[in-house]
Amino acid sequence: MEFVIIASDLICPFAEKVVDAIRRRGGDIDFQRCEFTQFADHSFDAFIPINVRKRNIYLLHSFVNPNDGYMQLFLMNDALKRASANEIVNVLPYVPYTRKDRKDRPRVPISAKLFASLTEISGANRIITNDLHAGQIQGFYDIPVDNLEAVPYIARYINEQMPHVAKDLVVVAPDIGATKIVESLARRLRTQIAIINKRRKRVNQAKAGHVIGDVAGRTCLMFDDMIDTGGTICEGARALKKHGATAVYAACTHAVLSDQDGEQAEAKLLGEIEEMIVTDSIPREYSTDRIHVLSLVDLYSEAIWRTQRGESLSELFR
Repeated sequence: MEFVIIASDLICPFAEKVVDAIRRRGGDIDFQRCEFTQFADHSFDAFIPINVRKRNIYLLHSFVNPNDGYMQLFLMNDALKRASANEIVNVLPYVPYTRKDRKDRPRVPISAKLFASLTEISGANRIITNDLHAGQIQGFYDIPVDNLEAVPYIARYINEQMPHVAKDLVVVAPDIGATKIVESLARRLRTQIAIINKRRKRVNQAKAGHVIGDVAGRTCLMFDDMIDTGGTICEGARALKKHGATAVYAACTHAVLSDQDGEQAEAKLLGEIEEMIVTDSIPREYSTDRIHVLSLVDLYSEAIWRTQRGESLSELFR
């Protein structure tokens, strides 16, 4: 069955590389950019400039702006559904609104569940993403969700390109919630882990507490699925240095890197750590050579190729 990749504007350079990788494997695939119109009131309209009837569609989309991004996603899904696409697979390297996965106090939404439901209602039949903020979010969808992992790529890069970091390394979870993903990275790097007991005073304001584990005289790599304002990483780096760490690095899958109170996240982070490793799950330009960007093109081209051919994705998790 024929299949098509549709991409929104910001993710187009990434999508073009994915298409090229699939075509090199012999895949017969069409590629088109979705066309958006923005009205004076800041609402959107979407147009799919290709016939999609009875074809499998892989919709690549990015959320640089989560609010506009979700509206664009819903409009594209609805347009594809009404155009009689056979299957609509949302390929979303980064999914926002996933930090609220439960009611942690009265009268608050469960945002991750809400946007999972809206994505389904708009027309998605399957989700391909990576490193969701919490694994249980897959269960918020009633459609298949392939939650891929960037950890193997990050581990390979550290081992091959940063041997000075890999030597005498401790991988550090900046809070208890990151322990599982940190254990996965540490296993591939064949090293130990440490955990920072973080206390969050309010949204985007965290205070590092005790360091659990021996970091004295060691190089530390703090790792999390997402870095937003960088406050957690900065607090953690200071705590690690107080406990005798010789150098602190950071890595994440999703580099949100939001500015806060006029302070750039990049500058704040690089004032406390040596270097940072991120992926291109969120398209952005970086202003310093101390941030190493790893591409997930191979991961997504392989996932799309296997999904279209009805093959297992389990090998991508090894």
